[in-house]
Amino acid sequence: NKDNIAPHKLCARVCFSVRVVVGKRSPPTSTMSDIIEVIVKHNKDSYTVKLPQSSRLAVLQDAVAKPSQVPTDRQKIVFKGKTLKDSNATLAELRIGHKATLMMMGEKVDPAADERSQAIQAVEADVAKVRKELSETLERVDGIEKGFLPEEQVPDSLRKLNTKLLGCGEQLMRCLERLDALNIPAKVENVRAYRSSVVKDIQAVLNQVDAGTDRISTMRSALK
Repeated sequence: NKDNIAPHKLCARVCFSVRVVVGKRSPPTSTMSDIIEVIVKHNKDSYTVKLPQSSRLAVLQDAVAKPSQVPTDRQKIVFKGKTLKDSNATLAELRIGHKATLMMMGEKVDPAADERSQAIQAVEADVAKVRKELSETLERVDGIEKGFLPEEQVPDSLRKLNTKLLGCGEQLMRCLERLDALNIPAKVENVRAYRSSVVKDIQAVLNQVDAGTDRISTMRSALK
């Protein structure tokens, strides 16, 4: 009988009852009715993903990463003109419903292009080694030109240094052959540009080799 219960005790019972009900509320679970289709467009391509609306945005990004070849860290998802930045938010929280269309921006990463880039990097590393060897060889040529070596040792030293320079040139030519063997499609512009820059670098080093052999040839002619 509520008439016989003191007001403060009645309030306590009501509050306790509310707390119990809230505490027993179970988290939402995915059901078949929760599954939605989301359309993600990237350039001219379109990808349809089926997933629960309770899924986080990160799940959707993972789903389109492989077919689109755009890694999640390069993706920029736009919905109704707004960029979605919270990848932990659910599709429901972002008001993304059934048949919703999202725009994705981001550069594709072609696995084959990555392999070609790695091959170019390997060539670039070998060129750096040749450049170091060339620099050391040319320093010794400078020393001979300046008269730092006894005259009787000059002919043999020039012969050995010329051989070293020719060896550097051969290594550089092999590097050019490795780069030329790479089949890089025209659409992969960044990798093609990378290869071109390394080719120019090699050609510049080859010019140094030629200049070095010319200097040695001049000194050897002067000894005759």
